[in-house]
Amino acid sequence: MKIKSNLRHNISYYKTATAKSSAPDYMTIPAGATLELDDDMWFDAFANVAALLSGVAGGTLEIVAQPVSPLSATDIAKLIEDQVGITVGKKEKAELQTLALKLGVDLSAPVPKTKKKKLDEA
Repeated sequence: MKIKSNLRHNISYYKTATAKSSAPDYMTIPAGATLELDDDMWFDAFANVAALLSGVAGGTLEIVAQPVSPLSATDIAKLIEDQVGITVGKKEKAELQTLALKLGVDLSAPVPKTKKKKLDEA
């Protein structure tokens, strides 16, 4: 994934508390620069940093290349349904990921387990 700063000064973001200990403590984006991050590092350490997400929403930061989620298309569909309440049909993974990002779905959240319905025997 690639993220670009539209600011005239460097800006740093601290990793989430749930990030792996091997992740860097913070990420600094130089003024006006585009930073390339490993997709796994993004999802593990920075995808849920509120200040960073508000920067993207406000336009001070711009995601130039979207990260590719390690989740399957089925898992992304489950997260969309669980978090937003929308049931999606069978779609390609890239299309589901784009939809999830537009809907504000947290792709780093745990995937809900599906409950199997038991048939009542009469």
